[in-house]
Amino acid sequence: EILTKVEKRSDFQYIKEVGWSSDGYTVTYYTTDKAKVEITYDPVTGEPK
Repeated sequence: EILTKVEKRSDFQYIKEVGWSSDGYTVTYYTTDKAKVEITYDPVTGEPK
């Protein structure tokens, strides 16, 4: 569900890494203009922190 949200973001190109910590899921992805983006998602709500 979280990865689907990331894939629907504007300018999304590909997911590089998904990590887990006590803060939640951290998704690292790249955009079509080659910018690196890291977003941490709450594991309970699935929303970005």
